[in-house]
Amino acid sequence: MIHALLLAVVATRVTTYVPIVPPGPAVSGSCWTRSIAAPSRTDAYRCMVGNVIYDPCFAPKRRGDVVCDVNPAMGVRGFALRLTKPLPVEATFTGGGIAPWLVELEDGDVCIPQTGTHEAFGSESIGYECSQPRSLSDSGAATGLLDGGITPGTVWHARKVVYLVSRSGAVTGTVTVVPLSAVWR
Repeated sequence: MIHALLLAVVATRVTTYVPIVPPGPAVSGSCWTRSIAAPSRTDAYRCMVGNVIYDPCFAPKRRGDVVCDVNPAMGVRGFALRLTKPLPVEATFTGGGIAPWLVELEDGDVCIPQTGTHEAFGSESIGYECSQPRSLSDSGAATGLLDGGITPGTVWHARKVVYLVSRSGAVTGTVTVVPLSAVWR
């Protein structure tokens, strides 16, 4: 049996993502509003290709394209979306707390903001969905981070919830505070 050795996080890596248009053909689509997943970024939008929504999509310095479906934690460069309409002109969201658009937990789970309906966990909502080990997904459990549960510092922390949703819709689970190895803003 092989055991993975987790090294303690001594400092969370904080990265401001800079969009780079990946090679390959662009697909056509449009963006109709600012990003819900990255609301404090002035270059992040909510976009569509056909009937599929991508959020966040980032506008690089090069005009005419945005970069969608990127995940630097997993090495995914995303794709270029060629705009069929100009980007919307809206004010950037300035309220709220700490809200990275991508986080990596110490155990390797990667969490992204939910941009649709959030599960309620007691009086709180689960604002991020996380990748999870197969053992959890096989049991029907899901993992997420609670809204407002990310705390910055030398080592950032988040309140992670492992939860089940019953057939009646009841949500049960456990919350632990976990260190973050990386965050992207």
